[in-house]
Amino acid sequence: MNPLRFIIDFIHILISLSLFIGGYVIPIKYIPVYLLLAPFIIIDWNDTDGLCHLTKLSNMIKYNSLTPKTTENEDNFINNLLRKVNIIIDNSQLSKILYILIICSWLGGYLRIIRANNIKLFPTNVPKALLYLFSITWLFVFFGNFL
Repeated sequence: MNPLRFIIDFIHILISLSLFIGGYVIPIKYIPVYLLLAPFIIIDWNDTDGLCHLTKLSNMIKYNSLTPKTTENEDNFINNLLRKVNIIIDNSQLSKILYILIICSWLGGYLRIIRANNIKLFPTNVPKALLYLFSITWLFVFFGNFL
């Protein structure tokens, strides 16, 4: 394996792990940075080609300039890691699973910082009821797309 590609893959694994479990394990004083950076990483991942910049860079190193750049040889990084251990998941299903993991971690970090700073999230019962209503309807819509 190319040493530069190994370094990029290592950085990619560190960033992925920080996205998936960062909200639960990052020290409280760094949680605001995590809460700000996580959406930007998701936006980078969610652009027109569906690949983050580290995946694009890794693919550039993997395929030399003589190999034509097609969507078949531009792999999703995490899906490629899963394939190496014989776990085959469709890219769209894997994206949904990753979004769920990242959203749960982000909400975990958000709740940790609220508790640490004694911030009252709902001053009255009206916003709390609206949040529950919106959350339940969002869950129905989100999980309805799986069927």
